[in-house]
Amino acid sequence: MPIDYSKWDKLELSDDSDVEVHPNVDKKSFIRWKQQDIHQKREERKNEIKILEQQLEMYKHLNKRMDYVLSLQKKDKDAVKVFMNVEDLEKLLNANFDKLEKCEGDRIDSDIPPYNEMVCDLIEQFHSELKRDDKLTLQAVLFKIIEHRAKIEKVSEEANAKLAELYKEKELHISSEDMNDAWNSSIINKSSPMTAAEVEKVKNEQQVKTQSLTKLGLKKFISFSGEENILTVDEKTLKFGEIPCKNHEMGKSYLLANYEILSAQQVDALMMSSFNHELEGDTKKCYNVIYQSEVMSSISQIYELRFKNDSSEFIHSEELQDIIVKFYMKLDDESSTNMARPFFMSEIEKKYNHVKTRAVAMKEEDEDEREGQEIIQLKSVEPNTELKINVPEFKDENQTEDEVEKHRIQLFNMIPENMRNALISGSLDKVNEIFASMSLEEGEQMLEIFNAGGFLGIEKTFENQEEFEEYQKNLKNEEAQ
Repeated sequence: MPIDYSKWDKLELSDDSDVEVHPNVDKKSFIRWKQQDIHQKREERKNEIKILEQQLEMYKHLNKRMDYVLSLQKKDKDAVKVFMNVEDLEKLLNANFDKLEKCEGDRIDSDIPPYNEMVCDLIEQFHSELKRDDKLTLQAVLFKIIEHRAKIEKVSEEANAKLAELYKEKELHISSEDMNDAWNSSIINKSSPMTAAEVEKVKNEQQVKTQSLTKLGLKKFISFSGEENILTVDEKTLKFGEIPCKNHEMGKSYLLANYEILSAQQVDALMMSSFNHELEGDTKKCYNVIYQSEVMSSISQIYELRFKNDSSEFIHSEELQDIIVKFYMKLDDESSTNMARPFFMSEIEKKYNHVKTRAVAMKEEDEDEREGQEIIQLKSVEPNTELKINVPEFKDENQTEDEVEKHRIQLFNMIPENMRNALISGSLDKVNEIFASMSLEEGEQMLEIFNAGGFLGIEKTFENQEEFEEYQKNLKNEEAQ
């Protein structure tokens, strides 16, 4: 059997034959210092590996218990309420896990409490923090658990990465501890760093837990990503924009129930929608949307300032709701000492004036673009003739037995609604208005439908009987030819 000698390349040898030192430095002392440094670094590396391995082992057992309790909601959605009573939680854990099991090791304090007790202590700590702020609810406790788990996952990833480095460094420097003969050896299974696949599996499991916790009422901000979606307004946000801006009570109640719309993306998208209302001439609706978007913007900015260093993907719902209530209190305070309200109103006026000015400019730009473009306009070119609109009598083709009329109804229903309404009104001016908003190509396609359905006809007027007789005579001559 061939012998592999490559491992001897990794040995840290203290042979003094090839050591060169300065003439003023004692060679034996230098070698002794060098040996001490090697042994010290080796010991430090060994200690760090043991600490990290024991730390990860502890996290594994703690997460195992927490995950078990959270998984109970699959069978009973109220099972997580056990987090509100530490004594009940302890009974549940002791019934399903060894109550004496705890983290052990030469680097672990012998007085460390068992895992069950550590979980209960953590939940009790969460209770104390929330009670201090008078915010102890099941949702708040679950939110604390999510935050804690996110921190543990991050620390575990960092610990595994550090372990991988230390293991690699250890392999490069074989010591006598790593040597054993093949005829007198025992196999020891040592914990190894997590692979990329294992890390991904842990992340996926955490994502599943996060989704299940979301079902309990925890919310994320509504926000559409990507340039193509930047102006997308959620239906809930649109409804808030429709609430009368002077009805603060209604607005406050709506936001307290739908605070997930308070994202920067939704604020901007709602604000930009005000341009459409101004361009359509609905000034009142434009102002209302700007007002409500400014309410959302102010609350969103206050929340972001308070939690600017927070990495959680979930909303601090109770804190945000508190901000909403206090903001509306300021908005309703019309006293001279309240400077927030006048500033808020001035911002709305400033933005509304900007939208109004910009809308006028946009209309002018649109008109300039349309100048020089060919459009279709209907008018009679012959003297004493008028264009008459002739729409089908029925709306549904099943209402008539006449095949020609059925065909006309089908063609009429192919026309866009605004043009149908213009034809039904009988006003040629309204029909021409719709044509003015169309491109030449669209207008020509529309005329083809008009001609096929006979929706436009020419009516000739006569001043007297002689004109009518002359007209009939000319028609007969044309037919004879």
